[in-house]
Amino acid sequence: LGSVSLSLLVMQWLGVSAAVVICAVLLVLGSLFLAEGGWRLRGAAVLAGVAALAINLRPEAEVVDTAYADYAVTAVTLPGHKAPRAFFVNNSLASLMDDSEPPRYARYVGHLRHILLDELAFRGRDILVLGAGGFTLSHREPANRYTYVDIDPKIRGIAEARFLKEPIRGEFIVDDARRFVKTTDRRFDAVVVDVYSSHTSIPSHLVTREFWQDARRAL
Repeated sequence: LGSVSLSLLVMQWLGVSAAVVICAVLLVLGSLFLAEGGWRLRGAAVLAGVAALAINLRPEAEVVDTAYADYAVTAVTLPGHKAPRAFFVNNSLASLMDDSEPPRYARYVGHLRHILLDELAFRGRDILVLGAGGFTLSHREPANRYTYVDIDPKIRGIAEARFLKEPIRGEFIVDDARRFVKTTDRRFDAVVVDVYSSHTSIPSHLVTREFWQDARRAL
């Protein structure tokens, strides 16, 4: 009952942080009820509960917690940029942009645009992006049609309201990346695989031979 309700109810609707807090509080209460070691053990249990609350109950204005990830948009210092900001996913940097005209983005976004627009000379093409990030690849880029696939349905609203500060350019599909490329009947001129759980982690089912075969099938 605990594992099912935690994953299907608490994590889905309240987020990961709320699940951690609820588990910590219940464990603290159980420790206090069962403790026979006197005030020291009870004090340690209370301190553990306070630590869990301090770590996980962060201001909503700074961190948005969903069933899939923690999101935050923070100001950063970048020489030569105008009001640069960073989009963090699970405490890992996912996207960068500023308020320059035209806006400046992370270097890898510029590199991808160079490949698509200059080297491949794509115009009016369909480009699939697996992993939405901050939706910056298509931001202010009218030459091609972009389709983003991400498993978290809330990432679009967070990016539009807090990071881009305007609607995304392109289509957004809520789906698992591997399932999408395996089942879609659509074909794309390019597939950008940009799926990360954090800066150092890629979902294991997206580094298999079968996934790359299905991604190639979508071309």
